[in-house]
Amino acid sequence: MGARSSNTNKPQNNISDGHLLEYFRSTFVRGGGAALTVPPPPLVTATGGTEIPAATSGNGYKYHFYTATGPFNVTSAGSVQYLIVSGGGGGGNNNGGGGGGGALIALADTTQPVTVQDYSIVVGNGGAASTGPTLPGSPGSNSSALGITAKGGGGGGSGTSGAGQDSTNPNGGSGGGQSRNYAVGNGGTYGNPGGPSDGSTNGRAGGGGGAGGAGGSLFGGAGSPVSWCPAPLFVPMPATWKSAVTPTGLFAGGGGGADEIPGTSYNVNGGSGGGGKGSGGTPPQGPGEGTAGVTNTGGGGGGALGGGVGSGSGGSGFVVIRYLT
Repeated sequence: MGARSSNTNKPQNNISDGHLLEYFRSTFVRGGGAALTVPPPPLVTATGGTEIPAATSGNGYKYHFYTATGPFNVTSAGSVQYLIVSGGGGGGNNNGGGGGGGALIALADTTQPVTVQDYSIVVGNGGAASTGPTLPGSPGSNSSALGITAKGGGGGGSGTSGAGQDSTNPNGGSGGGQSRNYAVGNGGTYGNPGGPSDGSTNGRAGGGGGAGGAGGSLFGGAGSPVSWCPAPLFVPMPATWKSAVTPTGLFAGGGGGADEIPGTSYNVNGGSGGGGKGSGGTPPQGPGEGTAGVTNTGGGGGGALGGGVGSGSGGSGFVVIRYLT
């Protein structure tokens, strides 16, 4: 019986002799067994809102931008990302505080599954301006999409008996600013508190909180950035929206508070990202009315001095849904 020959050229396909890679190649690539294949993720197809196709956005994503309530009609299931901004709160009157910016809820790092169905997208309106010297501005309305609700910002406080409103937890936006020496409004899960007054009965009211920071004594809190939202959306959006968002890339700023001290800030800036201006300087030295939060930014309305002049209403919210195509 002759000696058994050994074929030293044939790989032995075991870990110990360093041929693990060759084993996987021969088994799964060369037809030695079932191939390992990873199917591509399903791609969504849908209609609704203002549609910005991937060719226009330039980053492979299709966008659906909602400035008003409407349907999101999914005809092929997959996963999406979203940005939901609620309405900002209305400004206060009679040394009024600024309204709080709306809640801002963004999902960009992960994705949300959607199925074949018609989803209702709700865009919240801004809160109404104060209607009386002791009545706070109204809270902003809620926005919702895909089962997620963003609650509106709180209204600014008014006069000697009105405090800045809290924004309802959970999922609340920012709180309204303090009028005179009353309480500030607390921010919700997705917002920040309103600002304090200067502690006097006639002076500087607090600014509304913004999605990115608390309100100050007088000035509104800054909004929050959403890095993936603004750039591809500038072209089809209204000029007012562009002017509020383009320079800063922020959303849901707080409204400015009223400033009664003569000779000071006659137009008190709201928070960057759509916050309305508060009135400043005793009329006729300065304008007596606050300005509205910018439409479709979730900005809070500006506070008014009073004396028969009005505060600003809050800015309405918006919703963005995007997905790879």
